Amino acid sequence: GVGSFVIARSFQPVKYMLQNISSFTDDMIHMGISPQTKLIHKSVIEAPPDVAEKLMLGKEKMVILTERLRIGNRIPLVIERSYLPYKEYRDILKMRLTGSLYHLLTKKFHVELHRSIQTFRAITLSGKDVKLLGVAPRSPGIFLESVIYDSKNIPVEVLHAFHRGDKYIFEVESGRFRYDLEP
Repeated sequence: GVGSFVIARSFQPVKYMLQNISSFTDDMIHMGISPQTKLIHKSVIEAPPDVAEKLMLGKEKMVILTERLRIGNRIPLVIERSYLPYKEYRDILKMRLTGSLYHLLTKKFHVELHRSIQTFRAITLSGKDVKLLGVAPRSPGIFLESVIYDSKNIPVEVLHAFHRGDKYIFEVESGRFRYDLEP
């Protein structure tokens, strides 16, 4: 005999549905996965130019940057870097941020998260992201940028999320095909 072996259950990829704005915490619970959040960093910074433009900051360039590691069943899944306008959301600096940021925005700040524009691209994970996610250097990842707007069409958040490529599936439900006769 060669002894005994422990067989780990394989982790089924997380399915990210692109139908509604959703929170990582809610998504994990809905899928029967135990969510955890580790706050890596939070600070006030001058917004990078692309973030300032997307948040329509004008002269006021200060934002709150939060960086959090999102974990499911003790497996690091996503690094989220969130940018929020400082003036409106400065009280977030006093909060723990270990649960749903969207719950905080809706309950504590009374913001209606009305719509988002999300863009995705394939990336190669590197640097500290590799260490945080516990993957090999140059592992595949999926970068998501989400800009969330309130009911008055004012941008609330720019989110940069770095997903493990081996743990995520993105699903989009589309409507019917439109065939236009006019060129």
